[in-house]
Amino acid sequence: MNEPRFPNDEREDPWIVVQVSSDEHWNAYHDIRRAVLFEARGLIGYEANHPDDRRDGHFPLLLLLENTPVGALASI
Repeated sequence: MNEPRFPNDEREDPWIVVQVSSDEHWNAYHDIRRAVLFEARGLIGYEANHPDDRRDGHFPLLLLLENTPVGALASI
């Protein structure tokens, strides 16, 4: 798998969407999803290792603002 790209290093655009690929991206992806989908709603039991996250045809994405993860989504 390729190393993650951080296209904003050249400050071309402060916003960019990247596909989750590195451990750093996976951690940020799950931190955001856990906080928004579970903790903010008073829920527990978020599973960061759910098999659907890495199945074929599933594309986890991160929204970066100046290389800082600020949003997460999954495209199927």
